[in-house]
Amino acid sequence: MNAEPMIKRVFWHESGHFIAGYYNKHHYGYFGTERFTIKRVETLNQNFDYTGAHKPKEPENYVPGTPIKNPAAHVAELAYGCFLQCIYLDNPILSCFDSEKTGVHGFHDYGDVASVALKFMLSVKDKRTLYDIIYEQFELIKDNSEFKELFEISIEDLIQFDEPIIDIDPVELEKRFKNFLIVHEKTYKRFVEKLYGLFYPYLSQSPSSGNRKKM
Repeated sequence: MNAEPMIKRVFWHESGHFIAGYYNKHHYGYFGTERFTIKRVETLNQNFDYTGAHKPKEPENYVPGTPIKNPAAHVAELAYGCFLQCIYLDNPILSCFDSEKTGVHGFHDYGDVASVALKFMLSVKDKRTLYDIIYEQFELIKDNSEFKELFEISIEDLIQFDEPIIDIDPVELEKRFKNFLIVHEKTYKRFVEKLYGLFYPYLSQSPSSGNRKKM
């Protein structure tokens, strides 16, 4: 099996979370990316696949279970992994962002979005609207020219194809993605604004909100 396309699929997926994390650090009170890794995993019939993990930076003295400070930005960060993966592969969004474990590599992100909707007690109607906003955003941005330029950036030296675990340096990634991060910033912020409009009525009533009403 050829590892390169599988590793690049995971690289761009985790880069989507990294990009959203960068914007969330600069605009929404988060702390960016501590690291992200790509790991080789064995599958059936002596085959293998790759999975990724994106770890956001946590504030000093962080306590697990701390209320989500901005559900709109949090959901956007979850969605951007599948956005980048599907744009890179020229695939429909449901090839990644789906609830079923049928070879879909983004079902954990889908589940995490569902968890945010549950924590903030979104109505059934607003849960459907939440996913509609995500799917519509993907359709709006998938043909944007900045993605073509992003995928042309050289990344081969960041990926050791023969290593079982690959650590990607967020500082180096930020340098290479600099132009994209500038060009795409307004697009990302508009997406968060749409999500914020949905979550806003729930912010004062949910224990997960920390009673925050500001973006």
